[in-house]
Amino acid sequence: MSPKKAKFSIGDIVKHKHFDFRGVIYDVDFEFNNSE
Repeated sequence: MSPKKAKFSIGDIVKHKHFDFRGVIYDVDFEFNNSE
């Protein structure tokens, strides 16, 4: 498995593009594994 760079870093403050939601990154998962 090759190393990957996360889009966000721990402690980053993020805002949803379409809704007024904000959050803080507290963990990084390098492989998205969620059903829709």
